[in-house]
Amino acid sequence: MKQYFKITGIFIYLSLLALAFFLFDVIYYRSSQYYYLLWNLFLAWIPLLLSFYLKKILAKKAWSSYEAMFVSLLWVLFIPNSFYMLSDYIHLNNFTGNNLLFNITFFSEIIITALMLGFFSVRIIEFEIKNRFSKVWSRLIIALIFLISSFGIYVGRDLRWNSWDIFINPGALLLDVFNHLSNPSNYATILTVVFPFFILIASFYYLIVNFSQKLNKVNNFK
Repeated sequence: MKQYFKITGIFIYLSLLALAFFLFDVIYYRSSQYYYLLWNLFLAWIPLLLSFYLKKILAKKAWSSYEAMFVSLLWVLFIPNSFYMLSDYIHLNNFTGNNLLFNITFFSEIIITALMLGFFSVRIIEFEIKNRFSKVWSRLIIALIFLISSFGIYVGRDLRWNSWDIFINPGALLLDVFNHLSNPSNYATILTVVFPFFILIASFYYLIVNFSQKLNKVNNFK
């Protein structure tokens, strides 16, 4: 668990760096319109904190306990926020020249931080799954989580819903999602958003995991 907190310290540093980029944007370019990026980054922290809490619960209780199931549900609802920030690159259309180059750097720093927060959170959950299920089942479950996250990006970016709407306005959210899924004319848009994001996120995750494992083997061999 100490190692987890050390890695968390790195994420705190990266988040503070994102804040520094934002403040530079406010002072130098006199623009504060990207405050929502900091809010999105805050939302990306929630799944990691929930995974820490779930790991603590699972050390004492079964996953079938009400507390563990509730925290797991919250985690599934909020984990798409970590990957949703990939879609924030769409806002770069408003800039040109040096301002564009700066914002590419700013956006990339904060988006990569959010992605790594999500990947680290998923990795913690994957370890817990592997302790209870086979390797094949754990990979299928993680793949399903990435698929749900990719659909969450579509719901957030195209349908403009948020994670907390499932609590404050669940009926309207579910009805809107059902209407889109029941209309064949929407399938093309859904497929061109959900599956590319799924492939991108899942590929990055497994490449990072496999690379870190191979790097550890090389270091151990030395």
